[in-house]
Amino acid sequence: MITKDNRGLTLVELMVAIAIIGIIATMLVMNTGYIQSSAARSLANSIKTSVGETRIKTMGKQETLLYIYKDSADGRYYKQFITKVNDSVHYEPVEMIGKHYPSVNYSYVNSSGTTVTNTINAGSGNGLLIAFDRTNGKEKVVSGQALADGSTKDSVSCNNITVSGGGADYIVEIVPATGKVSLK
Repeated sequence: MITKDNRGLTLVELMVAIAIIGIIATMLVMNTGYIQSSAARSLANSIKTSVGETRIKTMGKQETLLYIYKDSADGRYYKQFITKVNDSVHYEPVEMIGKHYPSVNYSYVNSSGTTVTNTINAGSGNGLLIAFDRTNGKEKVVSGQALADGSTKDSVSCNNITVSGGGADYIVEIVPATGKVSLK
């Protein structure tokens, strides 16, 4: 006759089980940070590409402005190109460029010479508007630009755009004097 041993777990078995749970929990936490860092890097690359595309379009045939904003409905980041041909304004289709968890800050020097840092938050007209001068490729300030949602926004001569997520910061640097764009 076979009897069943119901003494429970030994201390060694319990320690092994806790160690395995700890390893799995550590891997999940590390992967979450990596995913957020990856999303921030992807958003920074999209912003860099969009700023460069805006400059190229402006230096080409038509004045183009770039509007980057965070949507209040879904919390994701979007871009929209606004092109001006003669006296006509054309709003190109909105395109999603990033998920909701990276944060985006930008800095610029205001008219009194002070560096100002803003965060792109969800809400109407609360994004970043970037414009370039067609004659020399430098960043320029445009006042009172009408956006597709009916609000108006002034552009800024931006020094850098910082995208943060998962413990990593990615900086899209714009040299205002030349319009050169780089990612650090």
